[in-house]
Amino acid sequence: LRQIQGQVELLLRQANQIRERISISEKIYQADMSFEPFIGNTYHLYEINGAYKLMLIGPDEWGRSKGKELLFICSAKLLSDHTWELLS
Repeated sequence: LRQIQGQVELLLRQANQIRERISISEKIYQADMSFEPFIGNTYHLYEINGAYKLMLIGPDEWGRSKGKELLFICSAKLLSDHTWELLS
């Protein structure tokens, strides 16, 4: 019975990870981006005035130029199946 419970818990964790990847992938593919993302690279999702924007610039790379209207959502890496792995 414990073994079955462990397997169920593992399946639930995997399902939640997949759901999270799908959710972030939808946001990213709806986002404005001015470049072609490459598999294996990391990109950063921001929200600006209610719209999503995918950028190459990470949240720690802005210095003083980052505007207050720019809200960091997450960093993600493009996977080979064209979903995104959430990094932060």
